[in-house]
Amino acid sequence: MSKNQKIKHTFINESFDLSTDYRLLYKLALNGKRIPAWIVYTDEYEDPIWDLVEVKKFYGENDKVFIGTRGRDYSTAENTIEWFESICQHLSLHFVIPKQP
Repeated sequence: MSKNQKIKHTFINESFDLSTDYRLLYKLALNGKRIPAWIVYTDEYEDPIWDLVEVKKFYGENDKVFIGTRGRDYSTAENTIEWFESICQHLSLHFVIPKQP
C-alpha cells in the first residue's frame, strides 16, 4: 500500500471520548500535556494495524510535537500546525480528550 493511500478501518468506542481536533491536540502537547491516542497504519504483514501512542512535546524541544511509543517514532520531523495536521490525518489519529484541556 502506498503512503498516500487511505487505510480502511473502523473504530468503535463507548467508554471514553475521542477527538480528531488536531489543532487542540497540538496546543495541548505544546502546553506540556501527554495525550494517549490511537493510530492506524499498515506494513507488509498486516493491514490495518492499530497502535496506541503518546502525543507530547518532544524531549528538550519547546516547539516540536512527538507522536510515538517506546521504540517507535511516527513523527517529529517538522514544526508547523499544517504538517502536524497532515501527519495526524495520514495516521487516522484519534486521541483521548482530557477532562481538563
